[in-house]
Amino acid sequence: MLPAQATARTLHAAALILVLLLSGAAAGLTAPVTPRPAAPADSMRRHAWLGFEIYALTDDDLRRANEEILTSYNQFPSYLGESPRRMAFVIFHSAAEAGRYDFTPLTGQGLRVLAWVDSSNAAPAPQARRGDPGFADVPTLAHDAGHCFLDAYADRNFGILQARAAADSGREEDPGPHLPRPGMVVRAFHPSHPDLPDWLEEAVASLCEPPALQQRRLEFLSARLDRRIPLADLLAMSRPGAGARTRAAATPRKAGRAGGSRSALAESAERAALFDAEALSLARFIADREDERFVGKLVDGVISGRTVGDVLNTTRILYSKPEALEKQWLEWIQSRTP
Repeated sequence: MLPAQATARTLHAAALILVLLLSGAAAGLTAPVTPRPAAPADSMRRHAWLGFEIYALTDDDLRRANEEILTSYNQFPSYLGESPRRMAFVIFHSAAEAGRYDFTPLTGQGLRVLAWVDSSNAAPAPQARRGDPGFADVPTLAHDAGHCFLDAYADRNFGILQARAAADSGREEDPGPHLPRPGMVVRAFHPSHPDLPDWLEEAVASLCEPPALQQRRLEFLSARLDRRIPLADLLAMSRPGAGARTRAAATPRKAGRAGGSRSALAESAERAALFDAEALSLARFIADREDERFVGKLVDGVISGRTVGDVLNTTRILYSKPEALEKQWLEWIQSRTP
């Protein structure tokens, strides 16, 4: 038998536990705490077409998205030689909305999904503005759709090459952890593929943009040829300044309060814009001297392990060394500039 003092302590503890449980239950009845559910796929408006599906909150969002994606979808085959793989595009007004969305019904079908936050109401359309030291790098859906179409194309063709190599060697081989599988959600700004050079990715994505936007990029470059990135650097470098540009677009007033900070951000934005514009211009030059499909041959060559110079060596017109190619490219730009 327990001593009287120990028995009292035990009864007191049991009573305290009972009070806490009852008070917690009562609180649960008055203020239930449940996690906010993810938005289901059928809570948005839907447009399904032969090559892609779009989900958006309003009919206007759906219409604008369809125009941009259709432009990208129709221009992609001219350069890559085949229509893009079927994808789904889900358009949001904020990152918070995207975070609550349930993508499982789409990814469960094996669809690659681009979760795209529309910032058109928060920032001006991308254009070279008077007094703006750089090109406003506001994301466009046509551009990022082009990135995703190219990413899926590269994954598929890289996987085919690895499967062939494995079959030739008589072994089964996993395509590698860096390769996304179908049924994934892409949330990145300027989605990128690890096996393609950044300039080539930007070139293809920009070639998928509306012609008017492409023309503004080329005009931006023509006005700043003296500050261009040398082709030897362009062909080897990563796309510059993405983090700084994104922060500047999100907080324009704060960035402008510190004089040095604003100048640094402007220089970073201009260099990134020059990178994009030069990539587009070089691809347009190559397509003009050879044909549009040759851009896709560059992509296929790189995927198979060749360098851009190796692929350029297959032509009779274009030089493979960056310095010689840059001279050809500059002559082409000057011949087209009034």
